[in-house]
Formats: sequence, C-alpha cells, structure tokens
Amino acid sequence: MANSPRALSPCDNVRNSIDFGVFMPFIQVTLLKGRSVEQKRELISKLNAATAEVIGGDPARIRIAIVEVTGDDWGIGGETFNDIAARS
Repeated sequence: MANSPRALSPCDNVRNSIDFGVFMPFIQVTLLKGRSVEQKRELISKLNAATAEVIGGDPARIRIAIVEVTGDDWGIGGETFNDIAARS
C-alpha cells in the first residue's frame, strides 16, 4: 500500500515538542558498589562542569544518575567481577 499514510510513532510528538535550544543531556554512570557519598558528589559535580564546558548550556539543566551494581551484576569477558576477583 504505497499510498497509505505512515503510522505515527510515539516519538513523533516528542520530536516535534522538544526545543533543542534548551535540551540538555542525561548522563548515566554505572559503577561497582563501594564508592563513598563524597566520591559520588565529586563525580557528579565534575561531570556536570565538564559537560557544561564542552557542550555549553545551562549546568542546572544537566541530569546525572549513578547506578551502582554488585560484583555479581558486572560482567567482564563472560565472567562476573566477583568470580574474577576471587581468583586474584
């Protein structure tokens, strides 16, 4: 049916409503558990500053999430981090 109208995707409305002049990034950092609150605060602060410096824009609009995982949830070369660490 070459003449049928294209179905709208859910992204069509989002794409049309975003003002790219104020659109800022969302940064997600995945780390093994064990960092202190102070380390995470510093990481968030420095990532925010570096992102604003490199891409410009309002630093207050940058969003950063830290996701912590256990060594059983982190895989390297087909093995969990904990399995590798146990052999070391």
